[in-house]
Amino acid sequence: KMVAAGCNKTAVLFCAETGDRLCFFSNEGVFETQAALDSVKCGDSYVRSVCFSPDSKLLVAGAEDKTIKVWDIVGRRLRFKLEGHTKDIYSVDYSPNGRFIVSGSGDKRVKVWDSATGECVRTLGTEEEGPQDGVTSVAVSPDARHIAAGSLDKAVRLWDTESGALVDRLDGHTDSVYAVSFSPDSRLLATGSLDRTLKLWDMTLIGKPSPNKCRVTLQGHKDFVLSVVIAPQGGLLISGSKDRSVQFWDTTPPRPPDDA
Repeated sequence: KMVAAGCNKTAVLFCAETGDRLCFFSNEGVFETQAALDSVKCGDSYVRSVCFSPDSKLLVAGAEDKTIKVWDIVGRRLRFKLEGHTKDIYSVDYSPNGRFIVSGSGDKRVKVWDSATGECVRTLGTEEEGPQDGVTSVAVSPDARHIAAGSLDKAVRLWDTESGALVDRLDGHTDSVYAVSFSPDSRLLATGSLDRTLKLWDMTLIGKPSPNKCRVTLQGHKDFVLSVVIAPQGGLLISGSKDRSVQFWDTTPPRPPDDA
């Protein structure tokens, strides 16, 4: 019923049916109209990533001011301000079970936050085996077992949500990874890169010494792939690119030919 977008100074909430702007969430507070927002001097701080809680009651916004804000949509108030990253926040995601929020930052780290208290309960990534450059995208698997992170260092890393252990590193992209998305059944991971390609990874092989974790590489975009999502129904992968196109990919496995 709602759509959220991040922009300079604010996270904006829209009605999905009418397209009307419902309110603006900013560092200076919550505003119901553009005129009310314009009446207040707001400092520049781009909101780079937004996501809803599973029950759609909260909006999470990560910004270049190094903070994540959790907004109460119904109450129109700030619930938590999550601080701990040392550089811009590039990506946020809410666990499907509602227990935690995940953030990725230019500081090369992924943080896990308790959604009930706002406390940071775990930091993922070390100098030895963690991302060697900024974390551009994070996602929690629908079964809440894994956290995926794409990085400017061209790799995708996967951690176990319970233990915080790094379970796998996926290499194959030849440029920075800017997007990660799980399939609804948690069996596939889609990634998009500045190398203009998308890859589909087999999650059933994660943590195993298999050379076939990448099921397929999808080529078609003429510029950077900046966003990917697997549709909630599964079978359809949608990608957005700097080439100004949105492409739809059929990820349904081909049916075997009928017997002659």
